[in-house]
Amino acid sequence: MHLYTQLRVFSKKKLILLIILLAMQVLSVAKSAGQSTSDVYKITAPITLQINNTDLDQVLTKLNGQAGYRYSYDNNQAKAIKINKLNLNQIPLGKVLLKLQDEASLTYSMDGKSIMVRIGEGKKIERLRPGKITGTVVDEKGQPMPGASIKIVETGNIVQTDVDGRYSMTLAEGIYTFEVSYISYQKQRITGIQVTGGKSTPLDIAMKTDTQGLKEVVITADYKNASIAGLYARQKNNASMSDGITAEQISRTPDNNTAQVLKRVSGLQVSQNKYVVVRGLSDRYNNVLLNGNQLPSTEPNRRDFAFDMIPSGLVDNIIVNKTATPDLPGEFTGGLVQVNTKDIPEENFVTLSIGSGLNTQATGKDFIGGQRGQANFFGYANDYQKKPEGMTFAEYNVLANKIDGSGASSDEKQKAAQFLNQFPDNWAMRRYTAQPIQNYALTVGRSIPIKKNKLGIIAAFTYRNEQTAEQDDQYAPGSSDYKGTDYTFTTLMGGSLNLGYVFGKNKFTLKNTYNRRFSDKLYQFNGIDIQSGDSEMNGYSALTLINELFQSSLAGEHAFGARGIKLDYNLALSTLQRDQPNSRIMNMVGPPVGGNDSAPDQYYEYRFNDYQPEYGSLFYSDLKEKRYAYQTNLSVPFKLLNLNQTLKFGYQGSYRKADFNAESYRIKKVLGATKDFNGSAYTDVYTNKNFVDQQLFLLSFTGAGTSIKAGSPTAYNGSQQLNAYYGMVDLKPIEKLRLIGGMRLEQNNQKVFTNTVGKITNPNEITPLVDSLISIVKNDWLPSLNAIYAVNAKMNIRAAYYKTVARPDLKELSSFSYFDFEVFRTISGNNLKPTQIKNYDLRYEFYPGPDEIISVSGFYKKFTNPIELTFEPTSAKPLLIYKNLSSARDLGFEVDFRKSLRFFSSSSAFWKNLYLSGSFTWVDASVDLGPGIAVDAAGKSIASKRDRPLYGQSPYIINGGINFVGKRVGLNAVYNRYGKRVVTSTAYTSADEYENPRDVVDLQLSYKFLRAQRAELRLNISDLLNQQFITYKNQYGPDHPVYAEADPSVERYPGDGSVALSADQLDPKGTSYNPVYDVVTFRRRNGINYTLNFIYRF
Repeated sequence: MHLYTQLRVFSKKKLILLIILLAMQVLSVAKSAGQSTSDVYKITAPITLQINNTDLDQVLTKLNGQAGYRYSYDNNQAKAIKINKLNLNQIPLGKVLLKLQDEASLTYSMDGKSIMVRIGEGKKIERLRPGKITGTVVDEKGQPMPGASIKIVETGNIVQTDVDGRYSMTLAEGIYTFEVSYISYQKQRITGIQVTGGKSTPLDIAMKTDTQGLKEVVITADYKNASIAGLYARQKNNASMSDGITAEQISRTPDNNTAQVLKRVSGLQVSQNKYVVVRGLSDRYNNVLLNGNQLPSTEPNRRDFAFDMIPSGLVDNIIVNKTATPDLPGEFTGGLVQVNTKDIPEENFVTLSIGSGLNTQATGKDFIGGQRGQANFFGYANDYQKKPEGMTFAEYNVLANKIDGSGASSDEKQKAAQFLNQFPDNWAMRRYTAQPIQNYALTVGRSIPIKKNKLGIIAAFTYRNEQTAEQDDQYAPGSSDYKGTDYTFTTLMGGSLNLGYVFGKNKFTLKNTYNRRFSDKLYQFNGIDIQSGDSEMNGYSALTLINELFQSSLAGEHAFGARGIKLDYNLALSTLQRDQPNSRIMNMVGPPVGGNDSAPDQYYEYRFNDYQPEYGSLFYSDLKEKRYAYQTNLSVPFKLLNLNQTLKFGYQGSYRKADFNAESYRIKKVLGATKDFNGSAYTDVYTNKNFVDQQLFLLSFTGAGTSIKAGSPTAYNGSQQLNAYYGMVDLKPIEKLRLIGGMRLEQNNQKVFTNTVGKITNPNEITPLVDSLISIVKNDWLPSLNAIYAVNAKMNIRAAYYKTVARPDLKELSSFSYFDFEVFRTISGNNLKPTQIKNYDLRYEFYPGPDEIISVSGFYKKFTNPIELTFEPTSAKPLLIYKNLSSARDLGFEVDFRKSLRFFSSSSAFWKNLYLSGSFTWVDASVDLGPGIAVDAAGKSIASKRDRPLYGQSPYIINGGINFVGKRVGLNAVYNRYGKRVVTSTAYTSADEYENPRDVVDLQLSYKFLRAQRAELRLNISDLLNQQFITYKNQYGPDHPVYAEADPSVERYPGDGSVALSADQLDPKGTSYNPVYDVVTFRRRNGINYTLNFIYRF
């Protein structure tokens, strides 16, 4: 017999034998069970049992030992069996066990005095899925109370809150009563707490001070009233004027990233679906903390953070502070956005999100770009976007300077050509088809009990790829007039890993965040070069930018003693690496528009004789930044005037170091080269072959469009040491009045070394670099006082005074000039002073119900030495430079509201879950330019005061929204409009550049389905109206039939009497946009984004 056949026969025999043995065993067990069950029912020993709303485990525990019998069973299975009610008095045990069999589904076997209980072997049983109750215990100030005791009356079990005042308990389905106690606070009894199987019941508990001394006072409230009181305590008792949103509120929304969540926070504006603006102030006057630590900017030329990087499932809470307290960083004026991520989840979860979408101007259409590779889809540069190898840029510059001066030998020319051949051969534009938007997210949370302690793990991964095409028309008066399209390929990858461990009143957390963004933008344009006699222009610019951001923070929290002395500390490391490889501008110059040139159509020439970047250049740069942060805070509660008070003090420090290097190269023609490029296609001109043939070479130049010479800035490196010390008190002189005040000292030491070119003594040596130092060493004393008067349980009146500061960034202190590919302009830093701000606020708050607010605020801000990006006309292209003004003033008011429509029908789930929200901010602002800026073209002093807001600030902001979150269907519609704001400023009102207001509507629809609504579909529509983005100047354009280009359409500056403007020349709308009178400098249209996401919660 064949070996295979033998094995098959042997296997069949073994299988038959195994089936027979199993059948015999089953029959034996069934027979044994049947005999034993009959004996169990014959037990006549009497027992007494009275239980109500519990589980089988508790019943068998009470039976254990009665009548001398012991029970063996699976504890976990027994805990899942619901027993409603048993009231038995001196009933034979056999009948009790029979009744239990009717209540559940049990079988018994008996061996002497031992009874084995098997669960789930009879009829289908009703299993009790346990539910959860979670929340935070807070005091009358809304502060968490570590170590508060919570007793479950029905079971007698007691749990204590952790160091954050949080608690979580798993209970069988039913209705419970809690008793909550804490030293020096009134005991609270909460009745009617409904626990539903498989669900989490939120309950925040607000405690009240015990003013009766030794006499015990017990307050009784039902679940609804206690829950509302807990929400109010957290909403209305923040020390500073603030708004926010919690994880519990976020869980009821369809939002999948933090930027979408922020749209729900009252008084905030979210621009471009990722940046936050508070009170209309620019990014300079807002600040962001992630887990208590400041983050480097995610953007190259602004202090901003892209909130769409953080999944909403990671967020524990978001708080936006609009006034300062001594324990907060002093570097904000509009608002401080604090994002805190989760560390220990309430329950285990896995959430998977898959989405796709389209951009109406790009998807499925022609998409122009450079050479693209698979690495770009993972956020990395490909071989066509990397730096050349073979020698350093500094070594090459020695050869290039010799070639430019005709001093290079043939061998040196050959070496230079070999190096230039190592540059990526990525000169030609390529045509692709724009692919759909794709995004993926995975979030996993685990809560692991370790005896009485808990370990939490939360991990998340996000991915997004987007390809967009945006209209981009640019006009610089007297310089250029281009029309084109931005084609942008963007990949965003991010991940988080948070760990938390809680034991007793102690907690340790380790939180890590990583984000990587790859952006490759090609701007294809054509138009007119006005400075070159209205010559035709045709070309493109390509900007590749790679941002890598990482933050890791280790924190500890400890509560000591019965009164809850609290110590916390935090150590953090943040790193930022920004790489800009192989950015380039290619340009072709045609004959003058409307001229009589005899050149054929599509005949272009190439200019290699100057240093203007627009005529052909390459740019490499890299920024490496590290920030170390360390802080510790101590909070000491004490009692005064028979009321609870708090003393808090601490230290917060950081050290930051940044190194920026840049290489700018103008494409030049080698002296004596024989090739005539005029009339050739650009793909035959900009090629590596022309470098190898020594027809073209690269020569270093400055971003301002000048040759490199002694004193030219080429890079910078800087550092900042910031030490902050503070002390504050939180006092209640009377029951309804609360005062939070103190002093903060910030010791700031900033040093920026601008690397400038030194004098060359030997042409064969690398050009020496000389450091030019700019430093700011300053102590800022920042007092603050917040007063809160509680009119009643639902109303507050707040007042605040505080001083803050806005410091220049390191790059703004460097005199290094760089060409900004986004706006086609050169930007330079300056020797700047920090801005000092005095702030006064008054606010009325009314909380009609949970998650509702109506507030009216007034504020006044006085700025000293504010910083603006100013426009400097030059003989070449326009130059933008940061400068200090003398002063500025803001006087404004805000109205915020978020209101449920439950008043239409309190019993209707629809009206109960439908919310209207909105805010209106209005600012009356003025600036004083100061004598250094307020001068005319001849250098003569002119009036320095202007009735306009600061650079980047809007005179008004309107936000509106409607939100519905039902059991299955959700809707969120958001409207935003902001007033015109200054983009660049000048001494002349007519030359100020404004961004025109536009209406923005975003819409989100969601639908939950499958069992327990685990699956969800979300449709997001961004910028539904798709209105044009326009910037303009109050000047006439080149095609006006009466007035010349750049003639003002408003008074050039207040009090200008040099030129009388006729009534026909003056714009009746003043500085507001009027297409008949004003010239458009930028015109963009982004298209509408439609995305559909599928989310499943395991």
